[in-house]
Amino acid sequence: MITQSYIKMCEQADEIQKAWKPKLLDKVITKRTLTNNNYSQNAVGYIEDFEHPYDEYYYKNYGYIYLPTQEQLQEMVKGKVFHIWGTFDSLDLAVASIDRKKRDSHKVCNKIKSFNELWLAFVMHEKYNKIWTGEKWILKEGV
Repeated sequence: MITQSYIKMCEQADEIQKAWKPKLLDKVITKRTLTNNNYSQNAVGYIEDFEHPYDEYYYKNYGYIYLPTQEQLQEMVKGKVFHIWGTFDSLDLAVASIDRKKRDSHKVCNKIKSFNELWLAFVMHEKYNKIWTGEKWILKEGV
């Protein structure tokens, strides 16, 4: 599920946005849509499938924000070894299991509201050592 928070997290995940190689039907939203809606309305309704991967005009002038799917996020950490033990009745338990040391998990738990957000938080943590504060990504040492 794509939430307002997920859109905000993706918009600020500079490393993922810069690494994006546009493909046909990637999920995107335009910065213009977000500016016009200012997160106050349901910007989620304006998500579209990227249809212009080979047209630099669209890519550069519309300011697309890439919204990776869970499958795409999982590909980003392919080859990483991680274990999540058991099954989870709640998202909070899944978030808590990600940080092996558990010391920062409680700071992240109440800010993650969907499994898309969980996977994005996991990718940012594992690849870039960043944690979502609810407003922005910060280096883990800064928490």
